[in-house]
Formats: sequence, structure tokens, C-alpha cells
Amino acid sequence: MRLLLLTGLFISFLSACARGYVPPPPLPQKTYVGPSYSEAEEERAKKAFEEITAIIPHGRTMEQNIEMMRKVYGKIAESGKPICADVNALHDGCKWLIVEVKENQTVNIYPSGIRNININEGAFSLIDNEDEMAYALSHQMGHLLARHIENQAETSLNTVKTIDFVTRVWAGVFIPGGPFINQTGQRNYPQNPILHENVTADFDSTEDYEADYIAAYLMAKAGYDIEKGSEFLVKAAKNIAATGTDDKKAANYFDIHAFQIFRLAQIYAASTEVKKAQENGKPLMPIGD
Repeated sequence: MRLLLLTGLFISFLSACARGYVPPPPLPQKTYVGPSYSEAEEERAKKAFEEITAIIPHGRTMEQNIEMMRKVYGKIAESGKPICADVNALHDGCKWLIVEVKENQTVNIYPSGIRNININEGAFSLIDNEDEMAYALSHQMGHLLARHIENQAETSLNTVKTIDFVTRVWAGVFIPGGPFINQTGQRNYPQNPILHENVTADFDSTEDYEADYIAAYLMAKAGYDIEKGSEFLVKAAKNIAATGTDDKKAANYFDIHAFQIFRLAQIYAASTEVKKAQENGKPLMPIGD
């Protein structure tokens, strides 16, 4: 019996080695760095960060919050189709994205998987108007369109390849193309454990800058102003710094204060580029390389 089992595993091993792992085809992808900010834009960001302090209750009900969110996202998704298709050619415009409201009172809006934007109920308390709502949604769209979660997931593919290989050896079954390719040669996301809808990621400053840059164009196409909308960024940053544990509040505030000033300055630079494109009658499309 043991001999038969070992023989079967050996045959499966040879079969798996012969077939090997077929990696997915590379996806076309640009990098959207955006323009560099000037000293004047940095000083303006410092001033804005210090001045935006008061959080005035807007008095909207949760139903009204959700209604505004749907209205704003509808405008961005419709007007932003050319941008979505150009930045992320794998998907058909923006209609593949899903926005979900979470029953959580912490202030947070975040992407997950490859298509989900999650907004906690608590985040609505800091969103005063449609421009701020548009920024909150467009920034997360920028992360998804730039495939930031996917790119981070790629670093874990070697582990998945090993698991897939061992599974095929043990089962003696070869899965055509591996778990990341379907029969038509396209990436089969539902079978990808890394890119499940609940998978999130921590983004670095480069990824946040890129998401903001894409957001500036998405907002402009929909008739929103990212400079006004970015006030939500400042309020959210200060909220995060203020709600940490006592021993971390000062450090959190210092870190967030420094980073968000540069990020806000970068947003102003992107806004300047967008406005110049509008003045010169050029297409509103983020410039990638």
C-alpha cells in the first residue's frame, strides 16, 4: 500500500514538473508620478493644514449620506470612463467597482481586493460636501485603478506557486494554467486567494501620491474641485492622530502632520496641472509613463 502511494506521488510529481506553473501574462501598466510641487504649494499646504481644524456637524442622516455618496460616485464613474479604461485597461471603464458602506464608526475609507471601496459610517462625520465626498471616493479609485493591492500581492506569488505545485503533486491533478488563469487566458480573480475582496493593503507615500494624482483628473472630469475636496484629507489625518493611544498620539500627529503636508502640496500641484489642461482645451487624462 505504501509503495503504491509513493509511486502515485512520484508520478504526480513528474507530471507537475513536466507541466510546470504557467504564470499569468504581464498586464499593461503605467506609473503615474504626477508633477512635483513648488515651494509656494508647500507653504500653502502648511497653512491649510494648520487652519483646517474645526469639524462642524453637518446634520445629515445616514440615508442622506448614502444618497450623496451614490450621487457623487455615479458622476465620477460615468464621466471618468475614459480615465478608468486608460489607466486600467483590464477592466471596462469604472463600472466594475463596488462601493460598500460598513457599520463601523471609526473614520476610514479603504479599498480591498481589486474592485471594492469600503466606507465606514464614521467617515461621513468628516465629509461636509460633495467635493470632499468626491475626493474620498476618487482617491480609493486611484489605488484600485493603479493596481496597488495587486502589485503588493505579486510579492507573495512565489508562496502561492509553491502551494499550488505541492497541491497538484498531492492530488495528482493538473489545473490548466494554474489558479490565476482561466480557460480564456485571462486572470481568474475569484480563484486568487490574495486578491479576495476582503484583502487590504498599507500604502506607501508613492502609492498615495499616485492615487491622488489620478483622483485629481477623475474629480475634474466630474466637475469637482480636488483642492476643496482635500480638506477631508486634513480632517481625517488629524482625527487619526487624535484618536490613537496616549503614548502614540504625539508621534502619530508628528508623522501624519509631516507626511500630509507634502501630500497636500502634491495635490495642489496636480490641481495646477489639471487647471492648465482645462485652460488649454487639452484632454483631462493623467500622464503616465
